[in-house]
Amino acid sequence: MKMDKDEVFSWIYVVGNILSPLYLYDPLDHKTDDLFAHLRAQESEELAYLFAPDDSQSDKQVEELVSNFKASLDTQVEELSQDYRRMFVGPAHKLVPLWGSVYLDHDGVIFGTSTLELRAWMREKGIAQNVDDRLPEDHLGKMFALMAWLARNKAHDLQAFLEIHFLPWAYHVLDLITMHAQTEYYVNLSKLSTTVLRSIENYLNLEVTKRRLFR
Repeated sequence: MKMDKDEVFSWIYVVGNILSPLYLYDPLDHKTDDLFAHLRAQESEELAYLFAPDDSQSDKQVEELVSNFKASLDTQVEELSQDYRRMFVGPAHKLVPLWGSVYLDHDGVIFGTSTLELRAWMREKGIAQNVDDRLPEDHLGKMFALMAWLARNKAHDLQAFLEIHFLPWAYHVLDLITMHAQTEYYVNLSKLSTTVLRSIENYLNLEVTKRRLFR
């Protein structure tokens, strides 16, 4: 089913706000409990439409991925938390840092040059941080939230945000999550997130900037 431009922006707003907290918060913090309950309550067909409304992949691929994701929502929260911390938090070496500058900057640091570029762009466009200002702006969860906010409030700036600041590194990070996750939940979440971003890229006819990745 093809959507018109307004429907695309409305969908981006919804799906971005669903994905954002799933990367921002440790499941053991219980900040995503209501969201998990909402997703569990959805029929598989509804979830398939949520994550892939344009049928950009085959029906069989989408159905299998959504079915696996729905089943993985019942994983014990302690197991999910352990996987979340192991990949994203530490205290040991982070397998998959969620900050764009770790991949875009030669020195692989948070609050790097690419973070400052994003911050300057947001300031130029009059965009304030809308979630957890303790984290750098280019955290994956915050980028999904900003994507959603732009779709609702400044849709004319969404293309530049995606082409320059988000998609050049987002697919790589999601691939790393798929590779390193020990729970089916995070494997499926990362694959669904990629499906969402590919659909957005196709719908908006984006030309993603090619940027060197250092990690």
